[in-house]
Amino acid sequence: MGKIRDLSHFDSGMIVGARYGGPSISEIADLLGFLRTSIEFIEDDTHTQKSSSEGQFCGRKHLVNERGQRRMARHVQDHRKTINTQITILYNSGMQKGISECIKRRALKQMDYSCRRPHRVTLLPAKNRKTSLQWARYQ
Repeated sequence: MGKIRDLSHFDSGMIVGARYGGPSISEIADLLGFLRTSIEFIEDDTHTQKSSSEGQFCGRKHLVNERGQRRMARHVQDHRKTINTQITILYNSGMQKGISECIKRRALKQMDYSCRRPHRVTLLPAKNRKTSLQWARYQ
């Protein structure tokens, strides 16, 4: 019994559980009576399988990580009046691998910065505003 093709799922589960317990491969082979090569093969097989935590690495790579977002936010706050291309140039100045305009725009959008700021619009035209202020002064 001990060869890899003779092992059931239960046996391989026993090997994996015993390995998580901490003993070495030789100790597990002596304890359970399986060949060392079978135990090594099962251990390699369990390490190469995708776990559920590896799902976070699928999809688009984030070229601007958390540290880069903090750095970009600093640039935006320090240079409020600059245009987008200048922010990209400032960001790329200290980096080995620069980012493009599109990536910078996407990162700023994820950080809830947008190019369009709400404008303060007066509700009264200049002529009516002047007359309403004069009226308020006399009242």
